[in-house]
Order: sequence, then structure tokens, then C-alpha cells
Amino acid sequence: MRFDVPRCPTCGGRTRALSERVSVNATLTYDRETRAYDYAGDSDVFWDTQETEHDPDGRVELWCSRGHSWKARISDKDAA
Repeated sequence: MRFDVPRCPTCGGRTRALSERVSVNATLTYDRETRAYDYAGDSDVFWDTQETEHDPDGRVELWCSRGHSWKARISDKDAA
């Protein structure tokens, strides 16, 4: 895969990660005294739901190793 902005605009670093979404079911506990729920500390991740997030303009969010993020489009063009 290639991106129209392949390097971080802030530091020039290479793309390291792509923002994606997965469905997760977080286990809850119930406290009868307070009648409230809380996270139990474990979750089931459904990896088959993983998909790349796109903004309304069709761009994806990329990250460099320094933690900077930016938007780019996925490109099918051959590298020069």
C-alpha cells in the first residue's frame, strides 16, 4: 500500500501505523449494593471486524514512531 503523504509532515519520519477499528466486548461486573456496573478488566476482541478508518474525505490517519499523526489517501500509484 502507498500513501499520497507517506512521511510525517511534522518530523519527516516514515509511516509506522494506520488507525483501524475493531469491535470489542468488555466484560462488566455488577455491584448489588451500589447497583452500578464497572469494567471487569478483560475483553473479547473480534479481529474479523478490523477495518481501516476513513474520514469524510476518504483519508486515513497515519502515525510515525514519534507519535505524530496526519491524514493521507491510500494510493495505488507505482513508486517512482
